[in-house]
Amino acid sequence: MGTNTLRERKKDKNRNELIECAVSLFKVKGFDATTVDEILDKAMISRGTLYNYFPDKESILVGYFQNKIANTDFRARLVNAGDIRARLRVL
Repeated sequence: MGTNTLRERKKDKNRNELIECAVSLFKVKGFDATTVDEILDKAMISRGTLYNYFPDKESILVGYFQNKIANTDFRARLVNAGDIRARLRVL
């Protein structure tokens, strides 16, 4: 059996979908104006399910940036950006 079981892949998929729903709201309404209830409605999940993946709204944003940094293309763009200002623009 591989290290990435079907259950693990499903959890990763659910986590990523949750992040996508939350970030889409953050982009429209702003982070502070977006409520956890709005995220739950958009993702069509329960509060308990959300907390299985993230302890709070801030952690969802951290998960988003972790996914971005793990992306090889993004990492290369970040490394090649030059000074700190250019890197912040990439972020």
